[in-house]
Formats: sequence, structure tokens, C-alpha cells
Amino acid sequence: MKKVLIGVVAAAIVIAVVSVCVYLFYHDWSPATCTSPQVCSICGATQGEALGHDWEKATCESPRTCTRCGEEDGDPLGHDWGEWATDKESTCTVAGSKHRTCDRCGETEQRSLPLAEHQPGDWEVVTEATVDASGNAVPGERVRKCKVCGEELESEEIVLSAEEIAAQYKSSCTALTYEQVARDPDAYEGTKAVFTGEVIQVMQDGTYYTLRVNVTPASWGGYTDTIMVGYDASAGDSRILEDDVITFYGTMAGLYSYESVMGAEITVPLMFAEYIDR
Repeated sequence: MKKVLIGVVAAAIVIAVVSVCVYLFYHDWSPATCTSPQVCSICGATQGEALGHDWEKATCESPRTCTRCGEEDGDPLGHDWGEWATDKESTCTVAGSKHRTCDRCGETEQRSLPLAEHQPGDWEVVTEATVDASGNAVPGERVRKCKVCGEELESEEIVLSAEEIAAQYKSSCTALTYEQVARDPDAYEGTKAVFTGEVIQVMQDGTYYTLRVNVTPASWGGYTDTIMVGYDASAGDSRILEDDVITFYGTMAGLYSYESVMGAEITVPLMFAEYIDR
């Protein structure tokens, strides 16, 4: 029993001695870092010096950075952009593009260009301005389109001047004879016609005239064959007198009957004139 006790005590002493030796003479060193030397994980002792940072230069987008620990210092340099260069010009329907390059790192930035303005073409007539059967102007329309894409940019009415209205109306009138309108009045009712003749009677009420006009040239140099003409003159027009030779333009209105001074009924062709030239 005494021998066993002695063995246990001896073993304890050996363990204690070994533990003291390990503590005093053995270290478990962790690697040094940028900011710390080696450190023993057992006793906390230090050895050597901190490694210090291994700085990599700053770039356009990153500050300088330690390659060992990743710590950053300062600010990125920022891009050193060159001038913009156009890659494709814009049209009025398709945006163009441009780019610029960083002189430091070579990165390229791409951007769209604004659409170009439309290029107006010439005016195009859609509907012609005209004059109706009553001599009233009917406006037309014209448009202007883009020469590139065809988009309609603007439109406006075509309005005839008074001179154009008169000229257009007169050109639409047909030269008829007394024989035609007297013999077949229904066929020509509503027709725009033109006659030249001599005024043989004038009846005036304000600016409104009722005229008897002979329209068939006679062999002796005058005119014969009467047409009754109604005409509303414009204010300021010179008066129409008997024996005036006039050219009148208007719409045939069938027949007109009146009683002569002798009591006989006389029926003649009737026209409502829009224009009278003297």
C-alpha cells in the first residue's frame, strides 16, 4: 500500500513539472497581422512586430486597399473622362448614341442622344378651296409633314380671297344661249351660266336690281331675246343703267312671267346673278 501511494505522488509530481515546463517553455503562436505581432494563444505573450499594411493603389472606383486584410484608406480617384464621341446620329424617330472613355482605367460610358427635330416639308393640299353653286366659298385644307418620318406637323385652312372666289365662280359658269334656256328651262334650272347682253330695263330697290337683259346678238349690232335677271349688288358698286352692256354670271331659275303694258303675259328665262361685269 505504501508503494502505491508513493507511485501516485511521483506521478503527480511529474505531471506538475511537465505542466510548468510547457507553460514556461512552449508557445502556440498565432500569425502576425497588419496591426498585431504574433500572439501566444496559451499565455498571451507576443513575438516580433506587426506586419504593417500592404497597400494596393487606389483606382477610379475604390480607395487604396490592403491586400492582406482588406482595410480601405482614403477615397476613390474617380474617373478621368475624355470627350463625348457620337456613335450614331439621332433622327426624329430613333435616338442616336454617344460614348466617352476614362483615360485612367479605360471604362466606357454609353448614353442616348435626344431625338432630332422634325424636318418640315412643303405644304401639301388635301382638299382644294372651292365655291359652291350659290357663290359661297368652301375652305380647303393643306398640311405640312416631316420629310423624314411623314408625321403631320401642322395644318391650316385654305381660304379664297374675294377675287379668287369671283374668278372660280365665273370659271365654273357655262356659256348658254337664249334658245337653250327658253326652249328647255327645266333642263337648265340650277345650272350656273354666263351671258353677255344689253340692259333694256332697270328696276332698283336699294342694292337689289331686277333687270331685263337682251342676250342674243342681232344683225344690226344690238341684242334681242330677253332674260330676266335678279342681282343683289354690293354696297358702293356703281349703278347699272339701261343700255349698259354687261356680262352676268349666276344660276338659272326656270321661267319668269310678267304682264306687259298692253296687258299680255310675257314669259322669259330667269337667272339670279352672283356677279356682273360691265
